[in-house]
Amino acid sequence: MKWWQGVKNFKPSEFDSPDVAGSGKKNMSEQFVRKLDMLRNLYRKPIIITSGYRTISYNQQIGGAKSSMHLKGKAVDIAVSRADAYELLGLAYVVGLKGVGVSQSGGSRFIHLDDREQPTIWSY
Repeated sequence: MKWWQGVKNFKPSEFDSPDVAGSGKKNMSEQFVRKLDMLRNLYRKPIIITSGYRTISYNQQIGGAKSSMHLKGKAVDIAVSRADAYELLGLAYVVGLKGVGVSQSGGSRFIHLDDREQPTIWSY
């Protein structure tokens, strides 16, 4: 996976499924990771990935959607809240990320971003 050498802001391990070391490097979509890298350049703040690639078994364990974009290496959940979440969402649109899930209440504050074809937004 030589293309990872061109990724400036992330390490492949940040995308690993918790149950399989090295799974991020092997299973993340190059196009998606490059969009995230552009997003990070525009955002100019750290981006903390709480979930990247997921194996089928891990996705089932946490109750993820059966057709989750995480299974395809085309999704991340990012720990972010308040004004930072608003800024990140605007920049995600600029780089072409069309799937957006928002959780901004309670103890779990994050944004889900993915690389689906049709623009879609939802809340958790």
